[in-house]
Amino acid sequence: MTAARVATSRAAVLDASVMVAVLGKQRGHHRLTSVLVHTPTWWVCAANLAEAHWELSRIVEDGPSIVDGFCTALGVRVHPVEGADVRAVVDSYARWGQAPGQDGGLSWPDCFTVATCLALHLPLLTLSPAFSSTDVTLLTW
Repeated sequence: MTAARVATSRAAVLDASVMVAVLGKQRGHHRLTSVLVHTPTWWVCAANLAEAHWELSRIVEDGPSIVDGFCTALGVRVHPVEGADVRAVVDSYARWGQAPGQDGGLSWPDCFTVATCLALHLPLLTLSPAFSSTDVTLLTW
């Protein structure tokens, strides 16, 4: 299966890979920024927010504060992990998770993102090609 794609959305889920790319000024960050400012409502799952804190702290000083400022500026809403989400995370990992010792597939934080997209019925903005085989609709950029 190939994930559906949409060009625009009134609301969407934000993956840690996008936050790290934009805040770390990595390749493509200008195009991603345009998508960010033209989408009125953003969500991120709590596990993915923690991942963004960790990843950005590895490339810039005070990464978690920078991520928090970014989320505040965009009005990003944090989706907590709750009962039904836990089952969706486990199901996502069983269907699309990384096999031990192999590249590809979804990581555990990615599975939390899938659960958030499915719970909120929203598309995802991500840089990871691993989501293309899931049931999640992806925002094009």
